[in-house]
Amino acid sequence: MIAHTDKTILSAIKLFALTLLLLVSCNSEKNIHGSKKDEVVKSINFKNLNTNLFNNKNINILKHYLIGNPRWDFRSYHGKTYAIRRYAENNSFVPYKSEYVCKYAGNGLKNQSRVILSFGRPVKFYDYMDYTEVGANDKTIKIKAIKNNPESGKTGTYLIIKSELVNVEIFELSGDKQRRFTQQVINELSQEFYSVLKYNNEIEKNGVLPFPVYYPITFDSVFFEIDKGKQPGMYIAKANVKNNAQGVVYIKVFDKDSGTKLSAKTIKPITTRKIGWSANAETLFYYQSEFRIMVGALNRPFTARIEFWFKGNNGTEKKLFEKEMQVESWKRTGHN
Repeated sequence: MIAHTDKTILSAIKLFALTLLLLVSCNSEKNIHGSKKDEVVKSINFKNLNTNLFNNKNINILKHYLIGNPRWDFRSYHGKTYAIRRYAENNSFVPYKSEYVCKYAGNGLKNQSRVILSFGRPVKFYDYMDYTEVGANDKTIKIKAIKNNPESGKTGTYLIIKSELVNVEIFELSGDKQRRFTQQVINELSQEFYSVLKYNNEIEKNGVLPFPVYYPITFDSVFFEIDKGKQPGMYIAKANVKNNAQGVVYIKVFDKDSGTKLSAKTIKPITTRKIGWSANAETLFYYQSEFRIMVGALNRPFTARIEFWFKGNNGTEKKLFEKEMQVESWKRTGHN
C-alpha cells in the first residue's frame, strides 16, 4: 500500500468468499478450458472498481500511463486494444507464451494467472472458455468455474468486469478456493486507477506516476541490447529511451553482408509497441519484445544488423539504435 491512498476508496472494496464446489486441472492448455458440463460458483462482494470514473475526457490519461509503464504491455492487435500486466523477474520482465503468466507449484502443476485491461471489446482470447461477465457497478459477482480433472486440485475462473470505456479481465487457475488472487487484483487495480486520476497532471508532464511501487524495474541510462531467447534463433530486444512524442517503436533485422531484410513480415509486427513519452523528454521509458529470425535452410551462424526504430504519429520514421551480432536462424521442432 502507498501513503497517498484514499482510505474511503479502499474501505469500499470489501471482499468475502464462499467455498468452491468443484476443481479444475492445469496439466495442459486443454485442461484450462475444460468442459462447461460442471460449474462452480464463487461469490465476491465489492462496491466500486473505479473504472466508471473514466470518461471520454480522461481515458487517454489511463492509456498514457499504461503505455509508459513497462509493467503493462500495451497492444493494439486484430482490432482490439488492451494492456497485459507483466511480472518482473531477474531484473527483466518475463516473456510469456499464450499470454499467460505461470508459476509452478511444488507438485509440478502450474498456477496460472492473467490480468488484462481492455478498451472497448473484451479480449476473450478463447471464445469457448466459460467467462463470467459483470458490470462495474454490480455489488455481487458470481464467478463460474469449470470442472475437468479434480485430482489436480486446480480451479480455473475468468472474470470480466465491464464498463463503458475500460474492462478488467482476470484469469486465475490455482488450488486456492478463496480466489485470493482475483480479490487482490481488484484491490490493486482500484488503487491504481485512483492514483492515475489523482495524479493526472504528473502523467501528462512526465509520462509516469511519482510512486516507485508501480515500477518494479527501472534503469537510469539509455541503452539498446539483444539477449538470446530460450531457443536458437529466438531473441529478446530491450531498450531504454527518452522520448517526447507519441508513436511506436519496433525492430528491423538485416543480413550484414548482403543487406537483405530478414523476416520482414513477422519481426516488425510482433515487436511493434507504443512507447511512453514526456513533455520534456527527460523520462526514461523501457521497451521489451521477443522475436525470431527465420532464414530458410541456413544452418550456420551469421552476422546480422539489428535496428531499433521509432515512428511518430505524424508518420516520421527515425532509427534510434543499431547493433551487429552473431545470430542463428530459428528452426521449428516438435516442442515449439
